[in-house]
Amino acid sequence: MPDPQNTPEWWPTLTSVAALLRARTVEAGRGGDYVDTFTTKTSPTAAQVTALIALAGSELTEAVEGRAPCTASLELRAASFMTYRAAQLVEMSYRPEASVENTTLAAQLGRLAEEKLAAAKFEITDRCPLPDDEAEHPSVSRFGPAVRGTGCRTVGRLTRW
Repeated sequence: MPDPQNTPEWWPTLTSVAALLRARTVEAGRGGDYVDTFTTKTSPTAAQVTALIALAGSELTEAVEGRAPCTASLELRAASFMTYRAAQLVEMSYRPEASVENTTLAAQLGRLAEEKLAAAKFEITDRCPLPDDEAEHPSVSRFGPAVRGTGCRTVGRLTRW
């Protein structure tokens, strides 16, 4: 599992997961006020949700065979999947009794996460190299250095004109 303290900038934030689960952002001792994020006083806590975001990151890494999103739009797709999956994991972990039926919030979040994973997986595996792929197969293209290091196979990757 990735280190939750050392993650890419594009990973979802506690606030983005909390936006889907506002009812979980009530701090103990605040009289039922929502804080719009996870803290040390919410249930689940910020640390617990951070660990679930990391689990979603592990699932993404496995699905895309170790690749990282290589463009800003792919980072957004990947972060969107991770946000929905982490929210689903929160619901399943902290309200398991309410996660059994197919019509629950957890089930709905799971369906959304699966849709987003399918889209992200297709594009990332199609367009982004494996971590060691860039070093083994430098771009050869008539476009020259302008496209080298873009990380996308569809532009400049082993194109011989």
